[in-house]
Amino acid sequence: MVFSIRMALGILGLTSVPVRFASATEDVERQIQEQFRLGETEWKRSCAKPSEDGACVRVSPGAASKARCGSGTSPEVTVIDRDKKRAAAAKQRFESALKLSRDAQPNYGPAAATAAAGAGFYRTEALYENVLRTPAPADLGGLSAYLEEKTKAISSARDGYLEVFKMRRAPWNVAAAARIGQGYEDFAQQLRTMAVPKDLASKADARKVYCTTLEEKAEPIAAKAIEAFEMCIKTANENDGKGSWSELCERELGRLKSARSGAAAGPPPAAPPAGK
Repeated sequence: MVFSIRMALGILGLTSVPVRFASATEDVERQIQEQFRLGETEWKRSCAKPSEDGACVRVSPGAASKARCGSGTSPEVTVIDRDKKRAAAAKQRFESALKLSRDAQPNYGPAAATAAAGAGFYRTEALYENVLRTPAPADLGGLSAYLEEKTKAISSARDGYLEVFKMRRAPWNVAAAARIGQGYEDFAQQLRTMAVPKDLASKADARKVYCTTLEEKAEPIAAKAIEAFEMCIKTANENDGKGSWSELCERELGRLKSARSGAAAGPPPAAPPAGK
């Protein structure tokens, strides 16, 4: 005798209740969301003391020094190593969610699409922390290597966040634009407040040339940060994505603009900057 689900329902007196099974698409959507949630939990647990914006870093006031370019000091950002096992488990979950979403496109709904965008964002966070991990050189001899390493780190993180931005799912597209801005902002700030090499500290003319050169390198990088923060705010306004990320962008945009020596800001770009 074949015991069917309908027979079981008849025994329970529920034969009039329609039986509905989840479609293959709904099952994939559930898996995408589940993988994202599990990955997000592991990622957050991988950092014992995350900063306010979720990065695994410690920010402390920079030490005052007369032998430093620019005015004031730059906050010291120290990247804290995440728990390797938890971070690896999180990455695996994010990769799974993204693979499922690629295979299912364009047949899944908005909740799954948002989960996939979140997975892409968190997957890129390790690259963003690598940007912050790149230290400023202690002397003139390390400047070229620093510029090359920092540029590569930012390019890798930016490309990952741009993929998230293109998915057009709030709040992750807003967060992605914010992170691009933060990466460029960190680079520009490091250049502008870089310590003057010891052999130049007592040579006023040479020190001036050195700091002027660094400012010339920092300005276009700061401009990219401004563009990304503007795009962050614009995206938040257009996609009902206002929140902590758009507030971060407004705060940092105001700070950067006030430090631009009165230079006029250009119109918002069509997307976060993709150039190096």
